[in-house]
This record gives sequence, structure tokens and C-alpha cells, in this order.
Amino acid sequence: MNNSKTNRDLTDFDRQQVASEEYTPYLKGNEVVITNFFEEELTIGTVRKVLKDATGLDGYVVEEPDGNVIVLFQGSKGPGKEGAAADWMDNDLPMTHNIISNKSEVTPQLQSASRILNQVLKDYPNAQITVYGHSLGSMNAQYALAAVSDIDRIAGAYIYNGPNVYPALTEAGKARVNALKYRIHNYIDQKDFVPIGYSGKDAPGYKSTAGTSEGAIGIVYRVDSKTNLNPIDQHVWGGYQWNADGSLKVKEGSSKLEQHYSNALHHVSSEMYHYATLKATLSRGGFSSRETIYLDSEQARILAQGLVKVAETTHQTLEKETT
Repeated sequence: MNNSKTNRDLTDFDRQQVASEEYTPYLKGNEVVITNFFEEELTIGTVRKVLKDATGLDGYVVEEPDGNVIVLFQGSKGPGKEGAAADWMDNDLPMTHNIISNKSEVTPQLQSASRILNQVLKDYPNAQITVYGHSLGSMNAQYALAAVSDIDRIAGAYIYNGPNVYPALTEAGKARVNALKYRIHNYIDQKDFVPIGYSGKDAPGYKSTAGTSEGAIGIVYRVDSKTNLNPIDQHVWGGYQWNADGSLKVKEGSSKLEQHYSNALHHVSSEMYHYATLKATLSRGGFSSRETIYLDSEQARILAQGLVKVAETTHQTLEKETT
């Protein structure tokens, strides 16, 4: 059976399958079809654009049946494959250095990804955009989101086993991804050698408080993975394990709580970003007393609405537990 689902109906397993399609050789006009956790064929959408440029960037722009859009950023090519040198020598290794040294500089491929995402927003002015990426594709997605022209157009992002780009961002870039934090789902396998730069005592090469999303892009899920003796297989989702409902097995940490209250947290983070932008604009000419009162009331409104959303989520949770 072949059918389609809306983006919000997909399980964690289904989303990982969507992300893996970034490595499938598609042509413009091809349908993107996955087999979901329950072994049903799902049509995700139609390839509207094949992404490929001189920086080594590859991927797809996929239009969903409902008119919304998915952007798939492909990860690094394997050694010996066409384009591998551009991925590894021009992007992966320089970005590793920038992340470790907290250098606010990114490579040409990441810059290209940001231009592509903003162009997608222009090409599909009425669409909500969902971004996927694995490995180098995760870094492309992270930086593109940090430079996105309109945070309200991003429906979500699902990124896998990529280094943490946050240390290499400018303050403006950090502000954008902080605003989008609870729309971005960032999955890392700590048995994989690639996802460096995250907090956590088990993170490769890093020792700090475990289990938080602090200093990273998105909600960071630390995968409760099995060990795969082949490091390449470990990197390409080979250690991921799934629950009976298609959800991903993750370690204890802040991610479960952040995900549970993500709607309320996103409301506050995104609205406070807009508030800060408005405040900066008004401050250029100095604040009038009326503007000061307005800004104070606006800040109070944002926080109050956030508390209401937290209360609603808590009430819904209690209802589920008692029925």
C-alpha cells in the first residue's frame, strides 16, 4: 500500500528513513518513498530540485503532498567516491578545527547551504519548511538554520550524527538557533566518532555535565545505541535502536523534558527573539515612555503565554495518565 502522511504523523524511525533518502540518487520529478516502521510504503513528496554545486554540497528540495517543503542535505561521500575530497578536505576537517578552537568561521559548503535554504523560502512563500541532514549534512542544516531569514517558516529540523556547529557561529547566528531550539531535533550517537563538540561525559573528546542541550543547536538526544564493530556502520545509524511504537531509544537527560514541553518552550524562545529584534530597532532612536511601557507589557505577555502552554501540556499529560 502506498499513501502519504503529514510531517507531524511520522515516527522517529520514519524520520530517520526520510533523512537516509539524502543518499539516494534521485532525479527532478522523482517521488520520494519510504517504508515506515509498520512496513507501509509512504510517499513523502516529489523532488523539485536536485542540489549540487562546486562546494561539494548535495541534496534535494522535496515538495510534500500538502505543499510544504523538505530540504535534505547529504552527508560526506565515502573515501574514493566522486566529491569526497571536497567534503572531507574542504569542509569536514576545517570545521572540526573551527569547532574545537571555538573559531567563528564556517566553510564554503555551509555558506552555500544557508543560501539554498533562504532561496527555498523565497521559492515557496506559503510553505513551511522541514530540514534534514546527516553527518556533514547535519552541519549544513545547522548553519543554514543559523542564517535563515525567517524563523517562523521553519516547521522543524531533524539532524543526525553531526558535529556541533554552535561554537563556530556568530552571536547573531546563535540568537537565531536559540530561537529555533525547540523545533530542532539533534540526534547524536556517542559511540560514533563524528559528533564532536557536545557536552556530556561520554561525548568523544569532551568532558562536562552529561545529558544537556546547552551550548548546542536544538534539543540534543543522546541515542541509547548498541555497539557496531564497523565504525562506518556505527556512523550511518547502525547503532540506533527502536521502541515498539517506532520511537528512538535515547539516554536519560534533558531531551525528554525539553521534547515534552517543546511547544511552550518554542513559543517563549521564538517570541523573545522577535522581542529582542524589536527592542534593538526601537533603541536606535532612544525609547519613548510609551515604547518602554509597550516593551515591558510585550515581555510580560510572552512569558504569561508560555506559562499557559506549560500548564496546558501538564494538564494533557495528567489526563492521559488517568484515563
